[in-house]
Amino acid sequence: MNAVSTPRIETVQALSALFERRGIEVALGGSALLAALGLVEVVRDWDLTTDSRAEPVEAVLTEFGMTFLRAPRDAAFATEACFVVDAGDHTIDVLSRFALHTPDGVMVVATSTPRTWRGMSLGEPEEWARAYRIMGRPDRAAALEAWLRDNA
Repeated sequence: MNAVSTPRIETVQALSALFERRGIEVALGGSALLAALGLVEVVRDWDLTTDSRAEPVEAVLTEFGMTFLRAPRDAAFATEACFVVDAGDHTIDVLSRFALHTPDGVMVVATSTPRTWRGMSLGEPEEWARAYRIMGRPDRAAALEAWLRDNA
């Protein structure tokens, strides 16, 4: 695979480090997770997930001093809050208690993971494969499932 194209990484690294210093575990998900595993070559924005409640997340974002908004809830998601951080030429979505509605109830996408990439924690590939299936992104789910089979 060729080199990965990403938005500027310094802002998300600084934000991730600030969350960690404040005792809030965060992990990269979405296309950044796929890029870290060698499954895509382009990351257009950053997605950070956390199991933390929305209020402490909002406090850290305020302390970080960047412009952000709390996005309206999307009916497909059961996420407590999605904060969209303006990082200039891209955005950083910070998902507090990332979760999805399913026919069987709510699927919570856990943040915890032992993997890192470029100094930041990564989301769990198995969790994201399940999430992508629910979100109707079978290509991304299949890529993660194949990676899991090859790297178990």
